[in-house]
Amino acid sequence: MGGGRHIVYRLKRGKELLIPIDLDVYLLKDTDSRNFTYERFNFELINNLADLFSIEELDLFEFGKNKLQDKFKSLDKTFDTILNKTDSFKEITIADIRSVHNELIKNLDITSGIRESGVGITGTKYVPLDNKWQIEEALSKLVGHVQNVTIVPEKALIFLALISYLQPFTDGNKRTSRLVSNAVLLANGYFPLSYRSVDEVEYKKALILFYEQNNIYHLKRIFLQQQQFAIDNYF
Repeated sequence: MGGGRHIVYRLKRGKELLIPIDLDVYLLKDTDSRNFTYERFNFELINNLADLFSIEELDLFEFGKNKLQDKFKSLDKTFDTILNKTDSFKEITIADIRSVHNELIKNLDITSGIRESGVGITGTKYVPLDNKWQIEEALSKLVGHVQNVTIVPEKALIFLALISYLQPFTDGNKRTSRLVSNAVLLANGYFPLSYRSVDEVEYKKALILFYEQNNIYHLKRIFLQQQQFAIDNYF
């Protein structure tokens, strides 16, 4: 792929997931000039999301899990919905995702339910699905895939990335993805992530890279950093 400030990123399909990419270099070019691997929703991506963590990375989550037992009282109140229905969130369903979204948009002027029209995302030419039935199909495929994943942090990371990628609702998709991801962690005894120390611009850059190249490297990096942040600040 070359080097230096003029590096051009265009990854081989199916090999994109965990290759380290310099975010700032990738986003040097404006939206119209970047080389997209995927400009539209990639259904194949769902089944490619597997074996995302090393043993050493998973050890971090196990360390947090072992420290968590009597710390629930210090959690952010937004986690109450999950804590009250822990068993339900051990295996996430489409109904659970919609329930989390409904809770997040309560008293806000945001339409609930699966969106029925297209949506644009600032800063990228990536175009999510615009057909309600295709969105529901993709959501069903996502839930089915995650049910077959045995590693809990991997389940949580997949929901974090794919709900944002799919954009199933008219608004509140990133918040829904974060809370569903945390629901998976909490329901299975792992510490949730607060994202309090995350730079929002960096997070959006990581999402844009995922949208355009299906590269999850930086989302995973932020995910791991936030688990470390939770451990350092809650214990």
